[in-house]
Amino acid sequence: MPDIGTILVIILVILVILLVVSLVFRLIKVAIVIAALVIFVPIICTIMWGDGTDYVSKFASIFTPDIEEGISEGYEAYRDEYSKNPVVDMDQVEEYFNQAGKWAGDTIGDAVFPEK
Repeated sequence: MPDIGTILVIILVILVILLVVSLVFRLIKVAIVIAALVIFVPIICTIMWGDGTDYVSKFASIFTPDIEEGISEGYEAYRDEYSKNPVVDMDQVEEYFNQAGKWAGDTIGDAVFPEK
């Protein structure tokens, strides 16, 4: 009959192996989610706020020609309407970033790098 120390060592080894396996699977899952985000977020941003005609035409090509034409026309109408009335005003965003950079430089820059 094995003693209690041997049984505890075996149980601890099994628990460590299970912990390592669960960590590896979790890291793989996290890596897949990050890879999907890295691929799909720029595509979605390009379609929503840029010229995503190439992406839309590639997506639409898997459908029948009538549906493909409808998707392409719908995206063109969306893009034209967005250019007339954009949700995000890029000039205003750039102005905010410039003001924030100037404020940070004036506030933090003087504290970190005082003038002589």
